[in-house]
This record gives sequence, structure tokens and C-alpha cells, in this order.
Amino acid sequence: MMIMQDLLSATEVRADFSRFIDNVVHVKPLAVKRNRDVFWSISQQITLELLSGYTIAVEYEQEEDGSFSGSLLPLNDIVCYGDTFEQMMEDAALQLIEYAQDYYKDFPKYYNSPNRKGHLPYILHVLAQENLEGVKALIRG
Repeated sequence: MMIMQDLLSATEVRADFSRFIDNVVHVKPLAVKRNRDVFWSISQQITLELLSGYTIAVEYEQEEDGSFSGSLLPLNDIVCYGDTFEQMMEDAALQLIEYAQDYYKDFPKYYNSPNRKGHLPYILHVLAQENLEGVKALIRG
């Protein structure tokens, strides 16, 4: 049972795609039904608001030589390094972007993997950023 009042048909969307996009970007998210499939269209701004709680923590140590190494939580496969804390954070952001791009490129493999499925909101939050500084801001030290 769908509770949606404004469930649009794919035919309606195709008939006036420009108006559909304007409504999604400037008014509200919209749900579209094609056959038995339903999908949502959501603006960039609302996507960022929905994902705002998905930040990434960095757990790090300062090594004996003064350099820094860390790992990202909950994406603990990502390990980062740097001569300074700032360099380590930049390395973390660059590796996070690379992982997000790999995840998206091979989405079925990553999303259907039980140990990576939960990464999706973090991946989308990274991909929604406009630049490296935006990705760095997602990482809490």
C-alpha cells in the first residue's frame, strides 16, 4: 500500500519533464511510479540535508617520527597517512573520494555486499559534495 498522494506516473513526467525538474528542485521531492517500480527525485539541497547526520570520524595516532596515521569510521578499510595532521586529513578526503567513486561505479557489487551496504549514505554524502573542502568537512578528527 502506498500512502503517497502525489505519486506521479512516468507518463506524466515524460509529458512535462522540465516542469517535473523545476518542481523537484524548487518545491519538493517527488515520487514517480512506472509499472510496479517507484523512485524518488530529490534536489541536491534536500539530499545534503537528509545526509547531514552521516559524518565520518577519523581515529588517528601520531607516530614516533611525528607523522600521523589514521582510519575512517565507519569506513574502517580506509587508512590515511600524512607528515602533519592536515596532510593526513587531506589524504583521508582523497581516499574517501576514490572509494566513493569506486562504490558508485560498481554499485551492485558494493551495495549488495553485506559489509558495505551500510556505507551507502556516507558514499552519497561524499558524492554530493562540490569539492575536496566539502569532503574534508565531513571528516571529524
